[in-house]
Amino acid sequence: MRPSNIDPLLFSKKEPDRKECIGLLKEHLNSFPSDTKSWYDLACCNDFLGQESEAEPAYQAAQASGIEHLSIEDQRGFYVGLGSTLRNIGKLDESFDLLQQGIKIFPDYLALRVFLGFTLHSMSRYKEASRELLTMSSLLPNAVLDGYERAAVFYAKQLD
Repeated sequence: MRPSNIDPLLFSKKEPDRKECIGLLKEHLNSFPSDTKSWYDLACCNDFLGQESEAEPAYQAAQASGIEHLSIEDQRGFYVGLGSTLRNIGKLDESFDLLQQGIKIFPDYLALRVFLGFTLHSMSRYKEASRELLTMSSLLPNAVLDGYERAAVFYAKQLD
């Protein structure tokens, strides 16, 4: 059973709280190394602090222990988080593959496509990145694009 004092720290937007949370999660994982949720939360705390090199092994441990044990929301977050982390540490092909995998599983989760666009841009695949981001933006609720969704899709297809 995870200590109850972890959750308030996990959702805090304050760096000292997240650092404290990392210590508590590591301590907990010493006793419960197959706790997928705690590995995922540890990865997220490291991500929040910009510590991608520490986040990656925690994401990998979460994956090894079975991300199917996470809530659907956390599974989606896993793909975005690890995909973004891999991009940030220069593992662009791995980021691309993981985000593509996430999109196959969660095709309606637009955040995956946004981060795929960032990865494509980092890979110097600018036209594909723009197309992905513009197409994704056309899928936002009508109020967001104020009726210009059709034009956004048209222009995304015309990019050169």
